[in-house]
Amino acid sequence: MDEPLTVIDPQLKHSLRRKIREITEQFQPTVIYVTHDQYEAMSFAQELLVMKDGRAVQQGTPEQLFEAPSSTYVGYFIGSPAMNFLTVDQSGGRFTLCGRTLSAAWDIIPQSTTEVQIGVRPEYVKVVKGPGPNTFPGRLRGVSDHGAQRVLEVEVAGQLVTVKTPREEGPFR
Repeated sequence: MDEPLTVIDPQLKHSLRRKIREITEQFQPTVIYVTHDQYEAMSFAQELLVMKDGRAVQQGTPEQLFEAPSSTYVGYFIGSPAMNFLTVDQSGGRFTLCGRTLSAAWDIIPQSTTEVQIGVRPEYVKVVKGPGPNTFPGRLRGVSDHGAQRVLEVEVAGQLVTVKTPREEGPFR
């Protein structure tokens, strides 16, 4: 299927997505579904293949691509807002930002360079009032209302970080 739901009314699109999912679960055909809409792909795909310039970049489950993108391209493409990529300092396997140690969720192989990029999803960034592990000073630069959620733009160490937070958390306007 080549972008079958692109020009469909949003309400109808939701029910058609559900129907396609039901049919594929019932009959288990092999379906190649081409779309630029990541939500559409992730809503009923068991496995995704992200392509760029006609080449496969990463293949895996929606969760694998969201949690562990193999490249900045996949990190930007999967998820909304896109994954944050921060340039941090590295020395002896230790990572720092603003002179503060940054602990990583995964084991990271030290690079031969002193600056590396790390990726963090906007959903995993939290605004806190006081210092603690993995906390960094920031300055609020913008707020976008997305219904039940707000998307904050926060400057940290001269780099823009996007934060996705529930509306009820904080007085951000």
